[in-house]
Amino acid sequence: MSKVLIENQDYVIRYVPFPNCGVDGAVISHPDLPCIYINSRVCPKRQREALLHELDHLKNEDLYSDVSAAEIERRMQ
Repeated sequence: MSKVLIENQDYVIRYVPFPNCGVDGAVISHPDLPCIYINSRVCPKRQREALLHELDHLKNEDLYSDVSAAEIERRMQ
């Protein structure tokens, strides 16, 4: 079950349990608003770090980039 943390005019943040995949967060483009998903199974510190990381993707407009996801992640490190 997901928990909506924030919903505003720019994006939605949801805390959801991810499967054991090594991913702490993701941002996905939806028709109405981008949605940030944060893994509710990781500790609060990693959740905060994941949220900041995904917000940077929105700030950088990475959802609309022609660059591969791997290259975008490499640039953010």
